Amino acid sequence: MKNIIFFSIIVFVAFVGCKTKANLQAPQEENTILQDTTTERILDNTALMYPADVLYVIGREYEEIADSTSAKANSAQGQKVISQNITLPQYMEIRLLELYPQKAFRGMMADFDLNQLSGLIQNDNRLSVPDKAEVIFTSPSSTAQAEPFYQFVSLEDEAKFLNMSPRELGRYWALNKLASDEKFAAVADFEEIRDSIPSDIPEIDRTFMMEENVFLSSLMFVTGGGYLAYRVLQSKERAIYKAQYYYGADISCGKRGDAFKHLYISMMLRRYVTENAAMLIMDTFWENWLVNSPCDRQMDLHNNVVGRRVQYDKFRGSFLRDRYDWEKWGVTIRNFVENKSNSVEAKWNKGTPEYIIVKEVKITDKSKYIYWNPTSECEAAPLPPTP
Repeated sequence: MKNIIFFSIIVFVAFVGCKTKANLQAPQEENTILQDTTTERILDNTALMYPADVLYVIGREYEEIADSTSAKANSAQGQKVISQNITLPQYMEIRLLELYPQKAFRGMMADFDLNQLSGLIQNDNRLSVPDKAEVIFTSPSSTAQAEPFYQFVSLEDEAKFLNMSPRELGRYWALNKLASDEKFAAVADFEEIRDSIPSDIPEIDRTFMMEENVFLSSLMFVTGGGYLAYRVLQSKERAIYKAQYYYGADISCGKRGDAFKHLYISMMLRRYVTENAAMLIMDTFWENWLVNSPCDRQMDLHNNVVGRRVQYDKFRGSFLRDRYDWEKWGVTIRNFVENKSNSVEAKWNKGTPEYIIVKEVKITDKSKYIYWNPTSECEAAPLPPTP
């Protein structure tokens, strides 16, 4: 049985991700397949962001290589990965260097060391990963009817569990075929898949799940596997998709559409990957990774709790009848947001000091969502200086 890896290491990953400069690795021996780059590069948030479909396929390629019967495992490149004991974070770096040589850089995954990270933070609510096929989780939820973690059975079973739409199914199978084929994916392969999928809302469909942080994607694969990563990425895409469907461009800057987005994704993550994991992904990783004003950050943190805990049972609906109906969840949450009695309009702007915002959030009704910008325009006020 493999060592237990705590999901709480996201806390540390988020911390090391805030460094301002990449730590370059020492030169590799001649027999390595790791590639060199030319100079040290400044590391900012965007340097570790890549298309989520690409990150998913890279991780799935690595899983295919681990299967000795697969076409990838028996390819020349797969044999190199096996013979040199390349880890998944190293493999992520190798493939991103191949796919995005103008952006990726050697040493970008240097801080992603699970041997050092796994024992830093202890948490009794953990993911136990004996063989990447079974995940055991104890939820901290006080929900009257406990919701068990849905374990991975097969790709087909995951498609049913996530209740994928025809559009989602087409993309899901195309990406997994790309991962399982003997040929290793190129950028053009992803563009072809994006172009082939019918678009309900073209401006967001073509980007396919937007972009994701390579640290978070790697962590999902290492702790649970490709199915766990896909659940997180699919939840994010659905929340943005539906938010834009209902609210157009008004899904940021403290507006109601922004609140809807956070309520919805937090609720789905609770359903698909448990409440504790939802908290770590939304509050610890994403909220710390993004550069947000105090009013946006505190609004998001409050609304995340409303979605994944306080109003979760209401949003999810019938324990049996609605257990797969993610579109109904979205309608329920939208109706909740549109009922103004469920909201608190905060009198903040981007220049409001965070200590004032935190004090107000503490006394805000935890059953209601917060928004601070009732207008159709984002405020242009600069962020307050960092202490």
